[in-house]
Amino acid sequence: MPGEPVERLSARVSPEAKKAWLAFCEAHGVTFTAMVEASGLLLSERGGRMLEDNATAVDLARKITTERFKRR
Repeated sequence: MPGEPVERLSARVSPEAKKAWLAFCEAHGVTFTAMVEASGLLLSERGGRMLEDNATAVDLARKITTERFKRR
């Protein structure tokens, strides 16, 4: 969660996937990093079950993004 130590996570994706991720994040006002973090936290909460929708992850990603910008 925000304020905790951070670790790096790396992935190789196609140019199309990268463009899609960044466009999605921009459209929803979140950073890619916050979206990945939010998704991971929600997946962990759900014991690996699928997320119901993107809205919950986007809401959490917005909170993470806001907290990060406050610290800068």
